Amino acid sequence: MGDAFAWTIPLIQLCFAVLFAAARRAGAAGEAGVYAGAYLLNAAAFAVSMLDPLLLSRAVSGATDMLFARPEP
Repeated sequence: MGDAFAWTIPLIQLCFAVLFAAARRAGAAGEAGVYAGAYLLNAAAFAVSMLDPLLLSRAVSGATDMLFARPEP
């Protein structure tokens, strides 16, 4: 498939984030807001990895790792 479709994963996850945020705003359970935030962070992590040709590889991998990290319960 190549790099031509690298933007589709963040776009789809951003759509899920918007849908969960809209569901939460419409009165769904509070977990919908958590899912919206999780999908938004996941989309951002994949989007940052597309900046690899523009930034230092260490900076991109560090930012991606921080966005994928989850706090311990």
